[in-house]
Amino acid sequence: GTVTNLKLKKFTLGFGQKSALRGEFSFKGLPAIDKTMMNMKMSSSVFQPNDLAIFISKSAAQKMKILGTVNFTGSFDGTNKNFSTLGKLQTGLGYLEAKFKISLNDSMSTSAYDGNINLKKFKLGKLLDLQEYLGTIDLSGHVKGTGFSNKSAKVDFDGNISEINFHQYAYKRVNLKGNLQKQLFKGIVSVRDSSLIGNMIG
Repeated sequence: GTVTNLKLKKFTLGFGQKSALRGEFSFKGLPAIDKTMMNMKMSSSVFQPNDLAIFISKSAAQKMKILGTVNFTGSFDGTNKNFSTLGKLQTGLGYLEAKFKISLNDSMSTSAYDGNINLKKFKLGKLLDLQEYLGTIDLSGHVKGTGFSNKSAKVDFDGNISEINFHQYAYKRVNLKGNLQKQLFKGIVSVRDSSLIGNMIG
């Protein structure tokens, strides 16, 4: 199509050694990039962290190695500053699904997000380097907040942990509701496991 209304269907874009994006996209409003409406749909796509080194910093690519090979489908709708996104990812750490509305400002500390996240058999202990104590987690919850760094993030979370493996025991039916700021969680943790029933407020 024209530059102002650009579409591409059933494309495959390979990069690196084993990574490939498959799907379709449309851009409407080019070349005014900040006002351009973008619609992208990915299916049966895959990437390996090593292959991302050409797009992101080497340190970021190194940190992402823990994910292993990532198979994913997803979508993106909106502008480069205000958009909705959906992603379903099968990683070396487990399954992750997220659906968010995101508003990016000039400052990342005031950028906002609102959405839902689901984890299935996700190796949280491996991600946090706490495998001696912490295993996998199954979780679903709602996340709303601002800021993307440990220092600036202010996040409200309301969710359920259907199972979390801690000290080689699978705790079930754990509810979390609270706020995370400066890496400190304040809220209510409710446990209704067969071997532990209680509420913790902090």
